[in-house]
Amino acid sequence: MEYKVLIAEDSPTMRFFVSFGLKQIKNIQVLEANDGVQALNILMKEKVDLVILDVNMPLMSGMELLAKIRENPKMKELPVVLATTENNLREKGTAIGATAFLSKPIRINDLHKTVKEILKIES
Repeated sequence: MEYKVLIAEDSPTMRFFVSFGLKQIKNIQVLEANDGVQALNILMKEKVDLVILDVNMPLMSGMELLAKIRENPKMKELPVVLATTENNLREKGTAIGATAFLSKPIRINDLHKTVKEILKIES
């Protein structure tokens, strides 16, 4: 089975790093967005299995996008991982409906573990 994972991250370096890390997992196709608006447009067109959101992005923050995802009946159950340097946002993110969190800077092992657990991929 192939999984589609959307990364929404405004830093090209971080987006490349996360994309590279995800591509090391078998059967993962990566979609990329450089802001929340672009990510929402992709989500309206594509069936995605998991979203990894940067909390701080231009045009639409990760928190705003997460709220929009949870408001949409078709995406209500979509797993969303918030990536942030600010641990104090975990409570707010959980209240909005985040599935999991990754602390920045993201470590490859944490990325792999989180994605494999959510998508139920055997190691």
